[in-house]
Amino acid sequence: MAIDRKAMIRDLLREAKKMKLCGPSDDPDEITAVSSAYYHLIIQLQTHAARILPAESAQMLRAIQVEINDIYSVYEANAKLDALLPDILDALEQADEPKQDSITKWYLEVRKVLRDIAGRSMDALERLLAEDKATALAINSYLKTDYERLKELWNQQVEGNPPSNLARHIWFGMDGDYRDILRRDLSDIEGVLDSLLQERASERGDLGFEALLHPAIAANSYELYRNGHLRDSVLNSIVAIFDLIRKRTGIDADGSNLINKAFSLTDPYLILSELTTESGQNDQKGFMQIFSGSYQGIRNPKAHTLAHDLTESKAAQYLIFASLLARRVEEATEVKIESRVPASNALGSAPMSKQKRGSSSARR
Repeated sequence: MAIDRKAMIRDLLREAKKMKLCGPSDDPDEITAVSSAYYHLIIQLQTHAARILPAESAQMLRAIQVEINDIYSVYEANAKLDALLPDILDALEQADEPKQDSITKWYLEVRKVLRDIAGRSMDALERLLAEDKATALAINSYLKTDYERLKELWNQQVEGNPPSNLARHIWFGMDGDYRDILRRDLSDIEGVLDSLLQERASERGDLGFEALLHPAIAANSYELYRNGHLRDSVLNSIVAIFDLIRKRTGIDADGSNLINKAFSLTDPYLILSELTTESGQNDQKGFMQIFSGSYQGIRNPKAHTLAHDLTESKAAQYLIFASLLARRVEEATEVKIESRVPASNALGSAPMSKQKRGSSSARR
């Protein structure tokens, strides 16, 4: 049976408010009883309330200590708890928001931090390979800040650290560590993250991932998914991404040919980030590989055979992944678009092959 943590916290706060404290000259047995009771109360609040508080407030709550038989430590703990009471009540009020909205917002925030870590890890690895250790060390300091932010977010929904060797690899910061971050650590966390989203949504008796779907994915895949056509829903989700790229660029190509031309570092049609920076170039290069990989690793196998190992949960995760890619395409800066040859010009002078939608300054 699930614990109603919010109700438990409110009960603990009421208990703290009602608790009568004794004086330092009172009977030693009474001091023992009061300090023991307050000790257990604080432990319970630290266990249940700290996880819903912002990181700084949670740290202050966990720092409260009560010594058995020391009534002065009880007085001090009581004062500190009173100071934290507004933060705890605010956190309880925010926790009363619709669960889907809260989980979705959390999921997207964690995903953003993971993207930041991936980009900086690529930057640091390239600097190390170029023997620029000073810059790599500076990037690593930002990675440590990113990891602290990731832990703070993670503990809003899950107790403990994110399940990977990410912290250790950031701490050592060697080239092999950054490779492990990019190859394994981030994908390990992403897998658990997606499973948590499905698990929390399933607790309501509804898969509840619809809010995460990009409109292009929802339009082409969701009904197939709902009707049990899991293979077709996943296949259509990847096809929809490439249709969206063709629509935005006008390029008549598919697969890697489309990706390499649309997101070229030297002559792009779409820019995902700032190509004037190394981090932006890494973002562009990394997602070029992801787009091509999704075509080769997801679209092609699903298109060439009816056999599949999809479950509802796994198919939903594919659709969420496809929605992320579709969103990156939608939010990309359009630099130019391949023009179509009008019928009236077919026998005339050669038309311009490309039409600028923005100057080179648009490559932000």
